[in-house]
Amino acid sequence: MVLDECCLVCVLDNSKMVAYSLPKLEVIAEVELPPTLWQSSVAQDGRLCMWTGQFEYRQYTFLTNNNM
Repeated sequence: MVLDECCLVCVLDNSKMVAYSLPKLEVIAEVELPPTLWQSSVAQDGRLCMWTGQFEYRQYTFLTNNNM
């Protein structure tokens, strides 16, 4: 039996990224982002992709369980 798992990831104005469980919206992870963050997005496979203030593109693995 395969269960689908998913979560909601939000990048907040205070330079934090928070992952919430669904459907209960419990915090399952919270990460401080670099202060030079300019724009960011979270890819479906768990990568955080962001542009910094120096116009550098960076990627970080945020979710290790990519089945979510």
